[in-house]
Amino acid sequence: AMPEDFISIDAIVKHVMESWPLQLSLQTSAGEEQVALAEQTVIKRAGVRVDPGMIQPGQQVRVTMRTTDGYRIVIELEIFNK
Repeated sequence: AMPEDFISIDAIVKHVMESWPLQLSLQTSAGEEQVALAEQTVIKRAGVRVDPGMIQPGQQVRVTMRTTDGYRIVIELEIFNK
């Protein structure tokens, strides 16, 4: 098995797909990136856990992901505004 790798990126939410689990399109410094949230993804705003429905386009977020066998899972998403 490949080692687990953790990465955090700062991004702006571009699109929120109406799927479950939620899929997001993020604008990062490296370009556009698609990420999928997992059932266990922790979503926070101002340090408090919130519902995935709070994620909206235009928000500045920090996404912490775990990469396992080349597959990225979002562990935590923190919302910084609105």
